[in-house]
Amino acid sequence: MAKLSQTAEFLPQFLLRDAVHPPTTPEPITHSHLSVLEAQIGALGATQRIDQLIASQTIDIVFQPFIDVMNHSIHGYEALARPPHSAGFAHIGDLLIIATAADRRLSLECHLAIKAIERFTALKLTGRLFVNLSPEVLGHPEFVVDTLLDALSEQALPFQRLVIELTEQHITEHPQILQRNLDRLRVRG
Repeated sequence: MAKLSQTAEFLPQFLLRDAVHPPTTPEPITHSHLSVLEAQIGALGATQRIDQLIASQTIDIVFQPFIDVMNHSIHGYEALARPPHSAGFAHIGDLLIIATAADRRLSLECHLAIKAIERFTALKLTGRLFVNLSPEVLGHPEFVVDTLLDALSEQALPFQRLVIELTEQHITEHPQILQRNLDRLRVRG
């Protein structure tokens, strides 16, 4: 685990945006909320816009440290996605709502998880990497656990350093697939 003083020089570049504009808890999804968000994405359809954001790799990944206050050390980092301001989304919650409506949640969340792994290793961060995935995605019939495991292998990040956090906003229509995928991930670390 890194000591806080060893990481002080790079923490502001990760956290400045959140410290200045803390992320908000997404509002419950309503029909009027979706209408406003759909209007924000302009002439491009939701599917095209999300595909464009994924292809252009313009969604930032920032890291929030988990600090062990007893030892004054960093236990790990939670990966947080931040869409570019030019994309027209106030925060990642808006983008995820649109991705769900456009049937692009699986591709978006997988892209963000892989990008978090790549950025985490590129910055040579210590401790564990915490990545959020929805049960909807982890239990999706087309979710491929090996894609996530391959990203870890390619980045030489031990499986034991990845922690998957299941979000509470959605449920899966395929609980057996979710359980099978969770079991496969647990076996690896």
